[in-house]
Amino acid sequence: MVTRRGTVVPPVMDFRALSRNSKKIRTSIVLGSDYERSEWIQLGEIMFRENDRNSRGTWLLGAYLSNATDFEHDAAWLFKMELIGVRFTSCEYGQTSFEGWIKSDNGEDFRIPPPDYNPLKHKGTSKCDGTAKEYCKRGEPHVIVPEGFYLPPENPELFNIVRGRRIEVTTGLYVKEEP
Repeated sequence: MVTRRGTVVPPVMDFRALSRNSKKIRTSIVLGSDYERSEWIQLGEIMFRENDRNSRGTWLLGAYLSNATDFEHDAAWLFKMELIGVRFTSCEYGQTSFEGWIKSDNGEDFRIPPPDYNPLKHKGTSKCDGTAKEYCKRGEPHVIVPEGFYLPPENPELFNIVRGRRIEVTTGLYVKEEP
């Protein structure tokens, strides 16, 4: 989709069914500036932290797949991307919001899958019953995604559309409104 000002807008991606705690937590990622804003990603729980001590000012925003690990029993990623210029904007009514800009110089660390992404349906997916304590870190039944699917594939086309653009992230408890 292209806006009136000629800005390319990626499709809305609803990852609530694949993300952790989506019945309790709602996260909305909006792409764009004050004048051209569009809903981009909807999901449950996110992970947000400073990338590492050596790259001050770079933040990692990501989410893990619900009830899934890689073959080594480490959490499998739903998506991840690096942000710069992060600024806290509000915390009220059980919602926390911040904004940042998608880091534009490294497409290899930008792992946002296409809207139809679901590694849990891959033919190489298997199940772990969670009883093999010597290697299973979860200790409960879960899905094991095939080797190479612990992280979504690179998406250079989407990266070129959104790199350097501002996002707003709002996350918090999801409470159904009473009628």
